[in-house]
Amino acid sequence: FLYYGPAKERYEWAEINSYGALRKIICDLEAEDRNNPVMTGHCRLDAGLGQGSVALTPLVSEVHLTSVRFDFSGTPYTGRPVSDVKAYLINVNASCSMTADSGPGCMRLINTGMLNPNDMNGFMDRSILMYEFNEEFRTQTAHPEKSFLCYPNSGDTGMHTKLVIEGKIDGITYYWPISVGKDGSIARSCSYSYDILIRRKGVSDPDFLIEPKTIEIDLNIKPWNEKENYPVRF
Repeated sequence: FLYYGPAKERYEWAEINSYGALRKIICDLEAEDRNNPVMTGHCRLDAGLGQGSVALTPLVSEVHLTSVRFDFSGTPYTGRPVSDVKAYLINVNASCSMTADSGPGCMRLINTGMLNPNDMNGFMDRSILMYEFNEEFRTQTAHPEKSFLCYPNSGDTGMHTKLVIEGKIDGITYYWPISVGKDGSIARSCSYSYDILIRRKGVSDPDFLIEPKTIEIDLNIKPWNEKENYPVRF
């Protein structure tokens, strides 16, 4: 088993004497660096029978916001601007076993049901979970090309990780929540890329379901592949 990431405390490494003990070592999203994410990998070898190779992959998954557009054509509020627009993740799994196989569900949820300032205060880099637009929207398309990070979420608990677009119309705050992944399940080391077209006013709660006619989504799912593979010899 290989681990690449921030150094752990010496007592944590001292506790590892089996694969079961290794599974108990926990990584936290607050400590992740988007430019240098924690990566792990493992292989099985028979002693004395040559070399093996290990593919290291990130523990986190990426939620990539490619584009956002508001088009209220055909509604009574056609042409109304949308202000104070931001995008963020809620119901985020923020702890993960180093082996990423510690069972279904989530180990520690943050931003449960809403954007929680107390949870966000734990991050030195808040852009891991949130982005604020510095523009008022009318009909233009924004291409933020922003990525958020989260750990895998099987969705078994019903607390699906969601990408939320928030904005104000006539001073009233609306939310456009989108369940991330396929059937609410987020796999390790995948990139979920979204192009979003919003056609109606949103809902009053960021964790509500939204009517399909309100929003159009173009979703692409692909493996996270930041760099070309290269060998590391020991």
